[in-house]
Amino acid sequence: MKALFLLVALSAALCAQTITEGDVVDSTTGAPLAGAYVSTRVGEETLAANTDSSGHFRLSLSQPLVGGIQVYRAGFLRSSAVGIGPMRVALTPQAAISGKVLDEDGFPAENVVIEALRFRQINSRRQLKSVGGNTQANDLGEYRLAGLPAGRYYLHVTNPGGRHTAQYYPGTLDLREASVIEVKAGEERDVGIQLVKLEAARVAGQVVLPAGATPVHGIAVSLQTVDSPSGAQFHAPMREDGTFTISRVPPGAYVLRAVSGNYPPAASDLLAEQRVEVGAMDVRGIVLNAHPVETVDLAGTVVFEGGAKPRPVVIGIDSCCRIIAARADANGAFVLKALLPVHYSVKWWQPDLAKPGSPEAAHVVLSAARLGDKELPVSDAGFELDGGSAGPLRITFTAGVALSGKVLDEAGRPVAGATVVFLLPLSGINPAPAGTGSEGVFICSPILPGDYRVYVLPDPDHWELTQDPDYLKAHENDFPPVRVNAGANPSLTLHVPAAQQ
Repeated sequence: MKALFLLVALSAALCAQTITEGDVVDSTTGAPLAGAYVSTRVGEETLAANTDSSGHFRLSLSQPLVGGIQVYRAGFLRSSAVGIGPMRVALTPQAAISGKVLDEDGFPAENVVIEALRFRQINSRRQLKSVGGNTQANDLGEYRLAGLPAGRYYLHVTNPGGRHTAQYYPGTLDLREASVIEVKAGEERDVGIQLVKLEAARVAGQVVLPAGATPVHGIAVSLQTVDSPSGAQFHAPMREDGTFTISRVPPGAYVLRAVSGNYPPAASDLLAEQRVEVGAMDVRGIVLNAHPVETVDLAGTVVFEGGAKPRPVVIGIDSCCRIIAARADANGAFVLKALLPVHYSVKWWQPDLAKPGSPEAAHVVLSAARLGDKELPVSDAGFELDGGSAGPLRITFTAGVALSGKVLDEAGRPVAGATVVFLLPLSGINPAPAGTGSEGVFICSPILPGDYRVYVLPDPDHWELTQDPDYLKAHENDFPPVRVNAGANPSLTLHVPAAQQ
């Protein structure tokens, strides 16, 4: 009897288990990867395993897998996949750029900060952004930028507290004169950097306080690059007489700002801002007229294209992780209260459907936005408030449709854990990337009718590649264009080229 009880208990335990297994391979050679670390979370528990000599892994779960698996191996870019197995996870070898930094006399330059930059398409504009963070040269001047996806990069070099002005490789302040460094998957490029003593400009001026205001100690003056490749900022204290000087400023477009507290400011803080263009010559005589920060209310209207009846929707605006929101009434009207003069991005959700940010909270698509007489980019609907009268804010929504499909490899097998990206050229209205499940199935919703280019990335952690114009050009013919029609659409089948598997 006891033996029978143990047999029944063991059978129940085995039936309750879910097995997730698969193989991890090198995406460039197809060779199995031993020693890859595979992990997942089930409830509060983390389960992990290493691949064996044949690249195989096996996880026994006490409940079905929901969040997918994460896969890591030294020398490769991280990846993830969704499914219960068997699955095939292809890891892409990381690229790296390394070398030695020397000063103008040929001696090692230590503590120099190097970062790799490449272009991204953001808000319909081509911008340089840092990839993989930065690294600091050691006492021998040696540096190494690892964990890079294959691509074309610029190197940006800064010398905090040193005598060299920030510059692009091979020693220029002008990006147009900088050299492009191309690295392939698994390649390590040796790039020696010799710093050049470059003359940069100084920005000088005076902060003028409002009449009757008590002089404020500790007002900080800063220059923040506009559409910066590296988010560079330059700081200087305000002197007792209100004057300031910021030295060694490379050419570019900046926002010059003086604030008596932290940024973003609070109500009653003193604030002054001005756009400044810096070239090869010093910029002097700037006058920053500080004023107490006052909040404003921003009224707006939600409109549904085609004259459709307004649906319940909440409009929010986000600034530095602080969201101010208001629910539109039956006529689509709303008021956002007590806004500060900073940059905001429009957010929205339908509260009767799901939580903000969830895939279900999007039966309509933001198709146009206007603040007063200014059209806003629909990709983030960003705008600046200057503290004066603002608005009105007009938000237009269009009904979206759902598009489903399946991703297969060249042998016709489902591709799990891939990312499918639809791009509507020149519109800036692109749906969120969609991931494939264990059977290679994806659902993209909502999506506007139109003619799209579609891209499939085997690595879901690097969907940002589709914001890189060079990547878009190289892969624009990998998949056929897709026309999305209003209403129901047929299911798609996308075949991933062998080069991407």
